[in-house]
Amino acid sequence: MLGIVWISANYLDVLDKGPCAQTGYTLALKYRELRGAWLCGGNLWRNAPALGLEALMRSARIELPGRKLSEGSFYGFEALMRSARIELPGLLSKGSFYGFEALMRSARIELPGRKLSEGSFYGFEALMRSARIELPGLLSKGSFYGFEALMRSARIELPGLLSKGSFYGFEALMRSARIELPGFLLRVRSFDAKRSHRAPRWIAEMTFDASDECKAERGHHRADVIFVLTCAARIVQMQSGFAMLESAYQQPNNAANIMMKNMLDLCIGVLAFFLFGYYIAYHDTHSLNGLADAGTDLAHFFCTFSYATTAATINSGALAGRVAFFPYLVLSTVMTGLLYPICAYLAWGNGWLQELGFVDFAGSVVVHQVGAVSALVSTCFLGPRIGRFPTYRTWKRPWSFFFLEKRRNEYYREPEDPVETKVFIPFRKCRHPVQLLFGTFLLLVGFLAFNPASTFKTTLGQDLVVAHASATTLLAAAGGGVGGMVFSMLYTRSTVVRVPELTNAVIAGLVASCAPAAVMPLSVSPVVGFIAAILSLVFEEVLAHFQIDDAVGAVAAHGPSGAWGAIAVALFAQKSCVNPDVGGIFFGGGEAGWTLLGNQFIGMFLLSGISVGITYISVLLIELISGFRCTRACELIGLDLWEHQFDDGSVQTNKFKAQLLDRATSSANLDVKTGIWGSFMEAMEGRQARRASLTPDASPVKVLETSGPPDVGEKSLQAEVSDLKKTVEKLQAQIALLTLAKVREQEEAAKGRQDMFGERQTSDQGSMEELRTRM
Repeated sequence: MLGIVWISANYLDVLDKGPCAQTGYTLALKYRELRGAWLCGGNLWRNAPALGLEALMRSARIELPGRKLSEGSFYGFEALMRSARIELPGLLSKGSFYGFEALMRSARIELPGRKLSEGSFYGFEALMRSARIELPGLLSKGSFYGFEALMRSARIELPGLLSKGSFYGFEALMRSARIELPGFLLRVRSFDAKRSHRAPRWIAEMTFDASDECKAERGHHRADVIFVLTCAARIVQMQSGFAMLESAYQQPNNAANIMMKNMLDLCIGVLAFFLFGYYIAYHDTHSLNGLADAGTDLAHFFCTFSYATTAATINSGALAGRVAFFPYLVLSTVMTGLLYPICAYLAWGNGWLQELGFVDFAGSVVVHQVGAVSALVSTCFLGPRIGRFPTYRTWKRPWSFFFLEKRRNEYYREPEDPVETKVFIPFRKCRHPVQLLFGTFLLLVGFLAFNPASTFKTTLGQDLVVAHASATTLLAAAGGGVGGMVFSMLYTRSTVVRVPELTNAVIAGLVASCAPAAVMPLSVSPVVGFIAAILSLVFEEVLAHFQIDDAVGAVAAHGPSGAWGAIAVALFAQKSCVNPDVGGIFFGGGEAGWTLLGNQFIGMFLLSGISVGITYISVLLIELISGFRCTRACELIGLDLWEHQFDDGSVQTNKFKAQLLDRATSSANLDVKTGIWGSFMEAMEGRQARRASLTPDASPVKVLETSGPPDVGEKSLQAEVSDLKKTVEKLQAQIALLTLAKVREQEEAAKGRQDMFGERQTSDQGSMEELRTRM
């Protein structure tokens, strides 16, 4: 930058070369004092010190070789180049900006041929163009629009255009580094009035020329805001992928319930996160208006909420088909408004784990493992779906007391009477493979925004991190898919690749890539995804062995793979331009790598313990107050009809479902335990009075019948009676024929039969005639 001023004064002839002007500023920094610097004509920096640049060097902890910058050479800038390990061909004091040119070349930017010392800033212009900033012309034409754009892209509000003759941008850079300057570094006379240098339209767009009320709301560069909002919208759209994946596993009479839960996860979750969740998680670094004084960051709020709702929806898949609707919404609210914010604060919001050195780039532990542990605790409370394990045995002490197990073994095994048998839909692991694969594709696309969005910016070098995280995420998904294919073939001992194993393996690879996405090398990413897939599928078999019903494999896909992703950070992190700080054990981390591994285990156990505690207390209170699981009749009939009154016509055509529904609404024999408080209230009000008040016209069966075609139930009943009569007649005819054949056989046997004395025994003609008469 000092070179910019020097060349402007000597070559561009843009400064008014009048009499000397005294700047009159005082700068005290690092025990250096200077008073009365002079500007004389074109010899701009010969006698004036550049203590501002020297301060920048010192703020970057770069030791200067001893000579002041004002003594004719830019040792400070040269030191900056050398600190970046750039070999300079000579001292910068030799009249050319070799250091800056080397910086350009180290960034692999080809200069158009002219040296920087020849009067044009091709190098600096190339830097601007590499940042995709369109310049209105060469910087040598007399305006520093490029540098001003750089300042504004760094979120520095400039008090005026740099073309007006003062280095407000450089002063702003000093202030952004928290260096207090007593005055402007340089005051020169403005450009000649005959020359006009109005800022073009692209600078007006970048400078955000808005009202004073809106300037305080500006916290990011526009490109960063657009990037974060775009990624957050794609992450929220992952809810549709989760909904399709979960409904593909469930019976048809539970599909609408799955969609409803995912929709209300979003609606209720955003309110809970807005009211108190966001403040809990980021009160030290970010806030919303009305909750703190740290400013406004709406893009950050939107993106972090999308992570919270992803953690909450893991419960929806694991508990599908048997959890009551409103108790689930309470658990989801606790997850979004309390559990996730606490974990996010500890790991990302300047909490204890972040200070310890715990690394979780995009939430392998904070989002996925925390959600999986919560789902596991909730699943143990609910028990399996009816018919999932035909040989199920309930929890024994002390586990039965811990999970409030009050049901018999037969409750979970199979239907108990003919009516339930006719209504019951047999268990199948996957019912809609195409829908399952499509939902997995949606999740894959969402994860390609989930991981890169954790940078929350693309400027200031973060674009490289975004690109690296995107590539490692995709490679990890590919490794997970290959792992699922191999596991399926080994499990079936054939060349069969089953759909559920493949989809869960891909999701496991994506989950494992979240934590190390920005630090692991590309060559290791498929290995991380492959191992995550194997761990996930093996853990799913372990859960089935212990008869824990994970309805869609959510616990297995998000739990062990999330833990493995955190461990992979300590094993495979590689120091590079996108990761200058973290080094893994296998990539030269040494003792620091082992320390990082210990920090990762501490973070995993701490966050998992918090998830277990909050989930257990929440589900315990729900179970005691209202009951957590839906009724037995509700589970057999379907949550779509029971919870949302969605009838596909089966109640009118299936008399057994109508009979079960009517019996459930008029009796409590099929109900699961309703909770202590609910039982107490029902006892106080009197069950007998409630049953007597329930008239036939008010039953749900009658309501549903009236909503259909007229006399549908009566016509179906008459047709069924007619069919039964015909069946009875056919059976009677068959019985008569069989009886007649039997009589003839007895007659033939009686003719040749002898008694014990060897005499032939004749048949009793009277008795035979009597038998024929009865027939």
